[in-house]
Amino acid sequence: MSERFAELPARLAVPAADVASARASARGTFTHFSADEWRLTGGERVFVVGHVEERDGRLRLAPHRGLGRVDVFRGSQADGVRDLRSGSSGLRIAGGIFVALAVLPLLGFAIVQLRRRRAHG
Repeated sequence: MSERFAELPARLAVPAADVASARASARGTFTHFSADEWRLTGGERVFVVGHVEERDGRLRLAPHRGLGRVDVFRGSQADGVRDLRSGSSGLRIAGGIFVALAVLPLLGFAIVQLRRRRAHG
């Protein structure tokens, strides 16, 4: 289940300092918080991408430094890695198209220059 909130409900028990930090670190214009909730059953395998930090003597699950978020995947680490990679495959395809489109004009220019040299040489 996924929800969006203009203000976080008290039932989530998010410390005010964390709320202020999230607002301050938001990129662009802050519009809302979002929360995702899953019901896990006993014995279910999960893989968590993040890191544990200590704050005021309490352990806290914090966002992964590279991703900037905490991700929880149902299943194994391999399942989580596969999900992360599949999300970036679209970017790889778009990058390949961009490179191809950038190279085509250069290739055309090189062919024109080569023909001119042959015609004048």
